[in-house]
Amino acid sequence: MFELSSLGVKSDGRREVLGMDIGPSEAETFWIAFLRKSARRGLRAVELVVSDALEGRRKCRRS
Repeated sequence: MFELSSLGVKSDGRREVLGMDIGPSEAETFWIAFLRKSARRGLRAVELVVSDALEGRRKCRRS
């Protein structure tokens, strides 16, 4: 199992959880689905990604 979460920082400095999901693995398809879901919910600009160099995330970035 793999848990993925995204956090945002508002212009006033407050932090909030933007999304969270649990999937079977860190596969590229899981990352893409998570990011597309986030975009449908209003995510427009990503300025920083912090990860432990997961292969699925790296492949997703190249897609």
